[in-house]
Amino acid sequence: MMTLFAYETNAMVSATQSRLRAEASFKKVQAKKEADSEVLSGLAADARAVDEKTAKLRALRLARDAAAEAEQAPEPKSQGKRGGRV
Repeated sequence: MMTLFAYETNAMVSATQSRLRAEASFKKVQAKKEADSEVLSGLAADARAVDEKTAKLRALRLARDAAAEAEQAPEPKSQGKRGGRV
């Protein structure tokens, strides 16, 4: 038969162990959250870099196309003696 003192001692040890397990679990969750936030910030930075590069390439492409179109623009037809009426 267990004495009252032994029961209280076992209860205190059990409570201490439970608290230590809970603290360890909490620390593990916190560490995972920190690691996840670092990964997400890295992904966000990568996405911003891709967006900036895409915008730069789009501007270059539009400038190239505009220059090519200006080169290929047909010269206006000269109008004859009639003033352009047909």
